[in-house]
Amino acid sequence: MAGIQMLIIIKPSTQKKHKKNCAWLLKQCQKRQISYTLVYTTGDFTDDCKKITMLAQSQKRVVVLGGDGSLHLAVNALMGLNCTLALLPQGTGNDFARGFGCTISAWRTAIFSDFSEK
Repeated sequence: MAGIQMLIIIKPSTQKKHKKNCAWLLKQCQKRQISYTLVYTTGDFTDDCKKITMLAQSQKRVVVLGGDGSLHLAVNALMGLNCTLALLPQGTGNDFARGFGCTISAWRTAIFSDFSEK
């Protein structure tokens, strides 16, 4: 899997669950030899959107660690780009994610599904 890259968008949080999922994701990337770039959201939609768009242009997959707002930001930033989007729900409401009825394990599995070089 050498050469695979991933952009990871993180809404900063001090919650223990959030830190645990971040650590898990970074460990999985290292284990699978996937290089990654981290971008932390600031709450400024326009600036964050521009930064994500710029960074995502060379990425195969983008992963969002956040809730509905972070996902909304990512979808807007990635419009027209040739990459896939995955979500690891970390928000307070997670309305979008909750609608799927998936466990955190299922969300984690989806991040790396079909992640082979094409």
